[in-house]
Amino acid sequence: MSYVVSQPFSNAVLALRICGPYILCLRRQSVDAYPIPLEFLKPGLSSEQPLPVLQHTMPGMEFTTQISLSRVRHSRFPFGNVYTLYALAEEKHRGTYHYQVQVHTTPLPSLSVRLLGFDSTPAGRQVSAWDLGLSGLRGVRAFTPDTSGERRVVTFAVPPSLCPSEPFPVNSGTLDVPPEIAPRFVEQVVAVLSPKFLGEWCPGVSRVKDVCAPEGECV
Repeated sequence: MSYVVSQPFSNAVLALRICGPYILCLRRQSVDAYPIPLEFLKPGLSSEQPLPVLQHTMPGMEFTTQISLSRVRHSRFPFGNVYTLYALAEEKHRGTYHYQVQVHTTPLPSLSVRLLGFDSTPAGRQVSAWDLGLSGLRGVRAFTPDTSGERRVVTFAVPPSLCPSEPFPVNSGTLDVPPEIAPRFVEQVVAVLSPKFLGEWCPGVSRVKDVCAPEGECV
């Protein structure tokens, strides 16, 4: 079975993950979850009833062409199955956003999105690369803080008070926090690159990973 969903051309798919019986699509202006056809599902993941398409819209947002995703964590609870992942994305005009996304598959399918952290992009700053660790609770960014051409590489982590120990309630919908009151990244500078060395610096994420702090959970 295929799904035809009306979407504006500008709302392109930027990243994908398989979350149990769903394919999670992170787009420029929304997060969508599409059911995987039954014939492609592993035994035990199929449902007697057709699963609905899930969507969380982000009005006014326009994420750039790169979204970094964590691995998907599958958890079983008395009320059902939950698939959790984290996303780090750069919004074209506002800054860098760190999200937690959860897909509930039983008893009632639902999609929840929560803003964990935010960092604005002031005039003159340009973020060139960003990446999340496997668990999604630590990340790294490379950016020029001003017009001098200097580039900084910084790591950040989710504050312990925001480390989720329990899944969102089923049918919770969006738990987005307005960026103006969202927690700011707790960052640590790990490298400062002056303009004369930028010719030897590869702005790709693969090089940024070399200086990222070891991956680990919040404690």
